[in-house]
Formats: sequence, structure tokens, C-alpha cells
Amino acid sequence: MLTPHPQDAQPADGATFLSCDVADAVRIGLEAAGGKNLEVFPPSIGRQLLERGLVDEADLHVAPVLLGDGIRLLDRPGGAPVRLELLNGDDPSATVNVRHRPVTSTRPGSRGSPSAPFGPFIPHYQDRPQMNDYGQKARLLVIMDRFAVIPLFPEPSMRTVLTTAQVSLNAQRQASTPPSPKPSEQVEERSLSFEGFAYGCRVVRQSAPRTAPLLLLGGSSQDRYSWQAHEKWLAPLCTVITVDLPGYGSADFLPARYGIDFLAAAVKHMLVETGMPQVNLFGGCFGEVVGLRFAQLHPGFVRRIVFCGAAKRLPAIYTDAVPRLSHALERGDTEAAVGGLVRLFMSNPGSGKVRRHAAVTRLLQRQFMNQTPDEITKAVEHNTRLVTHGCYEPLPVPDVPTLVFTGEYDTLCTPEMGRELAATLPAARFTTVKEADHLVTVERREESSELIGRFCTDRPIDDLPYCGPVESPGAELIGATPCR
Repeated sequence: MLTPHPQDAQPADGATFLSCDVADAVRIGLEAAGGKNLEVFPPSIGRQLLERGLVDEADLHVAPVLLGDGIRLLDRPGGAPVRLELLNGDDPSATVNVRHRPVTSTRPGSRGSPSAPFGPFIPHYQDRPQMNDYGQKARLLVIMDRFAVIPLFPEPSMRTVLTTAQVSLNAQRQASTPPSPKPSEQVEERSLSFEGFAYGCRVVRQSAPRTAPLLLLGGSSQDRYSWQAHEKWLAPLCTVITVDLPGYGSADFLPARYGIDFLAAAVKHMLVETGMPQVNLFGGCFGEVVGLRFAQLHPGFVRRIVFCGAAKRLPAIYTDAVPRLSHALERGDTEAAVGGLVRLFMSNPGSGKVRRHAAVTRLLQRQFMNQTPDEITKAVEHNTRLVTHGCYEPLPVPDVPTLVFTGEYDTLCTPEMGRELAATLPAARFTTVKEADHLVTVERREESSELIGRFCTDRPIDDLPYCGPVESPGAELIGATPCR
């Protein structure tokens, strides 16, 4: 509950009173929600989130009533309109038309009456009088019961969604979203500092783990909250750690002169500070670059390795695109930069069937369009860092169980590049995930989580219905490559 006067609020069981900026309230609420929906009311708060670019979707509940009074959903005279894109239809620019007639008298087939002109509407709320108050605050045809803020796919950094929360619809959504941490899972947020740079990590501790803690290192546009949805499947198995390393997410800006070795050292620092002597290491996209260097320089910390969307060399399409995208970001041409980034990460629809391709594309576009100046500055510096320092050093790799997988239609780090990386890693196995591209952990969240979990708990990964054949391109390296 957000209030300017928390000292006047009456204590209530299960209620937390906040007096802070709405964006900070959203962040705090999302952390408390643990992956579930965060509902926001009244509409004035939702409007502030909309104006700050924190809204990605709007579910509009259209009720057959013209109220004639109340608070507008969006009211900023002289301001620019907010254009919407239809998500549950084939044409994103389509207009949704509905036809009603005024109910002013009883007529055949009508439940209205002269004394109850809102007859078709009111009965829906007769057993929920508090909802009448919500409805009366809407304007014209749009009835916003309440707002809901939900974390997006991982994909990238934490974003929010605006939606209505009808009881039946909300129940369906909650059934498909990860639950809050169970009593055996305790969430800990740590603020750390390494070599003068502040950074943070999130630890979901499992009191009865089946394997070593799992460290998730994601892509450069992901932060430590991007993996909350995966915790539904991973947290019951082990402690899960996510991190905003210096230069990424909410951490301090990191100049490009600090390379991959520095980031690997920061990972070691975090594990020492959090008391993690050994981990199962996952690295996706840029996370693989940092993860591999960490494993090479600090092999004693690594129990198993899982890499996704990975390569031992920078893809040519990336190095070709970086100068163009960086210049677009620096000159403020966000639209051009966003278009290029989406094309870089997403496969061409003609390449093959990819689960949730259209939805993930839209969400990725919003992710990049809503980047803050700080995020843009960090993104440009990240590209400079990666191009300057490169992504791979031919150093010894620990001889531990290793899995490399990629989406079968990944056009950024292709399956061939994944096999090439796996061939340099002792004990490495390789597979592809069907109907997925570079964002396989988003498009096939449950399947990729299961694959990671099975491998880290020594369960079979052969013959999984969502994977291609499991190969062993690094088999000949077993026992041939010493560790540092």
C-alpha cells in the first residue's frame, strides 16, 4: 500500500505500507511477489507507471455502461497519445468494434428497467460491492477494475505490465505464473562492492538441496530478476544465485577498459562473499563469455557447466552490427537501434517454427524501447568491451560434466557455433532445443529449466521430446586438458 502518510496508516495483517516513488514501489512489490502478479490500484498510480514507460500491456475490460463521471484512465491534456498494439489478434493495428444500445426501458430480451438503467452491468458485482467503487471510477466504456504489474520474460531487464484483474482472468494467470518461494526457499538480496564498483546479487536459498547451488549468468540485457520465472522449476532443486555484475543491470557503470577477466574476478568475489565454495555454472549468451573465463581462471569453484546460446568467437553478424547499433543509440535514434537489436536476437520467421516468436519479438521491442539513459550508456559500453577484449581465450578448462545447448533456429550463435564451443570443452555434451532460437530460455522457459535441472542433478537428458540428439563433440578431450 503506497501512501504519503504511512504514520497515519492502521496496521493490518499482511499489509506493508510504503512511502516512496512509484517506480521504487513497483520494484519492492515485484520482489515481494516472487514472480506472481503485482496488482496496483487506483488508476492514478497506473497512469503514473504508464507515463514513465513502465507499462507494456493493457488489458481493457469493456463493460456495457456509460458512466458519465469518474477518473479518466489517461488524462494529460496537450500530451502525446499512447498508441496501442492489439496482441490477441492477427492485425496489431486493428480496431475492436462493439455495438450496444441504451437500456432505458424493459424490452424483450433485456434485463434492464427504467429504474435500473445499468441492469446488465450491476448484477455482475452485486455480491462484490467493493467492485462497484472501482467501476464508478472509470470513464465511458472502459472499466479498469485495477492495474496489475507483472515481470516480463527474461529476458532482459525487469519491466512491468498493465492489465485488468478480473477474478477469473487473474486466477488463470496466477495458475501459470511461478509461486512465491516455499518455506524451504528463502530469498536474500545482497549489496556488494568489488574494486570500488557497487553491484548486487539475489540468492534463493534451498534448505534441502539436491545439488550444488546454481549460478545463472545471463545476457548483457538481463538482470538478476530476469530469472524469477525459472525459479518455479529450479529453486526446488537447489539454491539459485543471480547477479548484476559491475557494468550491468542496477550495478555501477563499468568502463570498457575493464575486461572479461575483471568480471570473472567479480563472480569469484560474489561467491566468496555469499559463502558458495562450489556451484553449478550456467552461462547464456554474454553470460557464457563471463562464465567460461571464470571457469578457466577459478576452476575450483565449478562443479558442472551449462552454456546456452554460446560460441567461442564473436558472430560476424554481431561485429558487423555493433558499430551501427552503437552509433544509433548514441545519437538517440532509438527506433533504428531497436529494430537492429531485435533482428540480431530473433530468427527470421521463415527459418522455422519458433515457440512464442511473435510475442517474444514484441516484448523484446518494448524492452529495448523502454531503456533508460543509464541502460543505453551501459549497453554501448558493453559492446565496446566485448569488441575490444574479445570473448574467448584458449585457456585450460576444468574437466567437469558440461552441457552446451542452443535453439535449433538460433541465427546469432548457431548450432554449428555451439558444437564448435563444445568440442573445446572436456566432457562436453551438445544438443539443440526444438522450436527455439537464440532466446530459447524465454521461448521454452519450462523446457530449458528442466534441461538445466536434469543435467545438474545427474538425471538423463537423452531422448527428451523437446531436444535433438545429444552429441559428445568434446569426448576426445577428456583427460587431455589440464586445469589451471
